[in-house]
Amino acid sequence: MSDATENTINDLMAEYLRKHDLNMVTQMSSQLFYGRRQPDFELRNTITLYGEGEWLDSYLDGYNQAIEYGDIAGASGYFLIGYPDQLKDRVRQQRLGEIKPELILSGVEYRGMLKIRDAPVRLFHGQVERIVEWLHKGLTGQKGFEDPLEFVRLMGDVVGRLTEYLPKVGKFHGDVLFEHIIATIPKGKGEIEAARRAAAYLLLNQIVFYRILQASKQDGQNPRYPPIKGDNLTLPKELKQNYFDKVLQDDYQAIFDFDVASLFPQRSLQYIRYILRVIENLQPEQFTRDLLGNIFHRLIPIEVRKPVAAYYTNPMAARLLAKLSIDDPNIKVADFACGSGTLLMAAYDQKAALLRSDFTEQHHRQFIERDLTGVDIMPFAAHLAVVQLALRNPAYWTDKVRIAVYDSTLLRPGSIISSLQKVMPRGQARLAQFLTGETEGSKVQEGALSAAGAGKGFTVESVDLVIMNPPFTRKRHVAKEFRSMLSERFSDYAKRSNKEMNFFAYFILLADRFLKKGGRMGMVLPAAFIQEQSLMGLRQLLYEKYNIEYLILSGWRSAFSEDTSFREILLIARKGVITSILKRTFTAPDAAGDQHQEMMVSSVELDRFSNLMDWRKLIPGEETTLTYPHSNVLSKLGELVPRTIQGIRFHSSSDSVNPKNTLLSRQRPVRTRVEWLILRETEQFIEARNEKTAIEVRVPKNVVMPATRSASGMETIEVTTPYDYVVAGRFRNDEAFWDEKNPSETLRKRLSHIHSREAFMVVAGYGNIDLTSPGTCLLAFVSPFPIVPTWSLWSFKIQSFEKARVLALWWNSTFSLAHLLNVRTEVRGSYMHWGQKAIEETLVLDEDKLDDTSRKKLLNVYDFVCHVQFPSLLDQLRTEFHSRVEIDTALAAAVGWKKYSDLQGLRSLYSDLLVRLEELKLMMGRD
Repeated sequence: MSDATENTINDLMAEYLRKHDLNMVTQMSSQLFYGRRQPDFELRNTITLYGEGEWLDSYLDGYNQAIEYGDIAGASGYFLIGYPDQLKDRVRQQRLGEIKPELILSGVEYRGMLKIRDAPVRLFHGQVERIVEWLHKGLTGQKGFEDPLEFVRLMGDVVGRLTEYLPKVGKFHGDVLFEHIIATIPKGKGEIEAARRAAAYLLLNQIVFYRILQASKQDGQNPRYPPIKGDNLTLPKELKQNYFDKVLQDDYQAIFDFDVASLFPQRSLQYIRYILRVIENLQPEQFTRDLLGNIFHRLIPIEVRKPVAAYYTNPMAARLLAKLSIDDPNIKVADFACGSGTLLMAAYDQKAALLRSDFTEQHHRQFIERDLTGVDIMPFAAHLAVVQLALRNPAYWTDKVRIAVYDSTLLRPGSIISSLQKVMPRGQARLAQFLTGETEGSKVQEGALSAAGAGKGFTVESVDLVIMNPPFTRKRHVAKEFRSMLSERFSDYAKRSNKEMNFFAYFILLADRFLKKGGRMGMVLPAAFIQEQSLMGLRQLLYEKYNIEYLILSGWRSAFSEDTSFREILLIARKGVITSILKRTFTAPDAAGDQHQEMMVSSVELDRFSNLMDWRKLIPGEETTLTYPHSNVLSKLGELVPRTIQGIRFHSSSDSVNPKNTLLSRQRPVRTRVEWLILRETEQFIEARNEKTAIEVRVPKNVVMPATRSASGMETIEVTTPYDYVVAGRFRNDEAFWDEKNPSETLRKRLSHIHSREAFMVVAGYGNIDLTSPGTCLLAFVSPFPIVPTWSLWSFKIQSFEKARVLALWWNSTFSLAHLLNVRTEVRGSYMHWGQKAIEETLVLDEDKLDDTSRKKLLNVYDFVCHVQFPSLLDQLRTEFHSRVEIDTALAAAVGWKKYSDLQGLRSLYSDLLVRLEELKLMMGRD
């Protein structure tokens, strides 16, 4: 983009701000040239500021330039406004003479920095309307909205640029880096890139943390450490030698002991000097409330954190959870998956807020040294928890904290955690490892921490509150051997648990194990907890032993954690205090966002818990308005379909059904993953090309079976031309297709598996499906020949194609859609699936209970709509699509629901469902 176009935005911004009483001008006198450039803006409102306008893709360059404007004679400060790329297209599409600033500048997100001499920097992120308030409050010194997350965004920009200075080959001491951070090493294609970004993050973290320590006063007067003089650095490694090692003489080994600066080449020195200048300008000490943990979780690559499900609890959600869980400043609190300490810090703040006296050093020491306990498996995160808690009140420094690196599933009340040391992991090890000395390389950190590294050991006792956001690792990502060990560790809960549970479930058991009678658990959990059949035992445990005080869902976005979009809840329950009424159940419209909206509160009879498999029904607004009226022609699906089973286990690690050598696929109207794309098809052969290698094969029709890999893009109820084919036999010149040593053995394992899944009817929703996607048109499909679905679909093992037709009409009806929304397992927003129990309990039209006239009418409707191309579900509801209306009115007549026998009666149902789906879609868009 040329400077002229950028200047156009500057002029529009200045015009907009002038309309809001900000005396902003552009195109200043050449006498104001400073350095390499002239300031873009001059702002005169009682004081004079000079500013820079910059596209976001070069925002860091603009930051550096804006800082220089602070040295212009007469300047009281400087500012920067970052422009999103969308403005480029808007300007191109307008005739400049007719441009109105409001039309061009509204509806997009800007970034900004404002620095007035002798005042803290003010960071901004938001729309143009809020820029006005941001500048006015900055100019007048008023306390305004601050955005500490903008600091994290800026640090993300720095890490991205800093990473570029590291070479793209080599290990960068990767093993040590990752052990230092999360006690595990990511494997695969992205390992080197993850190591580069982790190294950049660690260096930035050291610089930021040094600044925070340097800014604190040792005796109330003098800085504890000297400021870093960037101009005096001649080598990157001098950061550690000349500055970080001074801190190590005192403590903070966890932060500064690793010499990451020496990994950076000499050519990075100038940029490191620039970083130092930016950090000095930002004064990160003003953001310490939630800063360090937020930076850790946002800037460490997701590839590094994902193996251990390390996600960061939103600070507002943490404070909400603490406020609702803590009503006494003297309670003892434990977090057995503490991460960088966000929930423990929220607990600290809530305990302090409840004090009836002024906060003293004695209170700080009581909280830190005795009341708050944290355990995490990730070393660096646990070290950050130590530092953040110790700095919660810097005036009262203490190095005695109850934080440990440990596998908390091993703990019981009375367990002793020793000082930090190297130990063998708690899994299995081969005997040969001990003979060859390999065990030394396998050891991990374990034990109590302090800011200096190793801390004093402590005993883990029962507590008044367990507050946690446990790892949500799915069952299939937990090694079979470790699952067996978990079963042994929680054998006393054998009646409540099972091997199908995801990892987080064991932390609910752990909370129960450590809670005193009358104590509370306050948990961030996946929403699946209140629904999934495999967790019924845990829900029954809570029903029998706890008073469930709060179930909270956010209506703003899916999750209470950052970097994840899985639907989450907050659960608060008190142990052993059973009352006749559930205290409160409510939805928090914006509990995880920045806005504060009134929460809906309702009471629920506790007895309703006992007979409910799905606790979602207790949450106001979570059900659609439709409830099935009684009908003699409805039966449970499980009574009609002999077997309901998931599709073929289609996975890259499978030894029989692998993406690379299983399916031949057509190109669909919407994007789907394809390994072998069908190029041509005749009566005898299918010609296909591998999308990765470009190899082409010619596969005889007699060695393939009809299949489908996804409901996405399937627009007709009846499948007459297969979307995909499963290769079920050898063929001539097939070596390149199989790409393995023993294809015949693979086929031997494959055939029984795929034959067990083929069916005349397949249904979306075993794997996750987005009901608001443009490619989601229908939920059930039938075929005159058996088809094989993959694991994203359910296979309904119905006796014949003829029997499947009426059932397919029902499953694709609006009545079924409303019910499926009610019993969904929500992953995020409109992205969901359905469990087997929920499906088998679903009431459906029983064709055998119909009279001949009704059956004939429905089959006529089927013949009329089975080959119609349906638009997306949203469009069907929005436009009252004729074939959907035809299905719904015919089914309503068959079951005797007169209310829905015509379009007029269906309209309210369509409208309700459309609103609900669009709300879920909007929520998913905020994730």
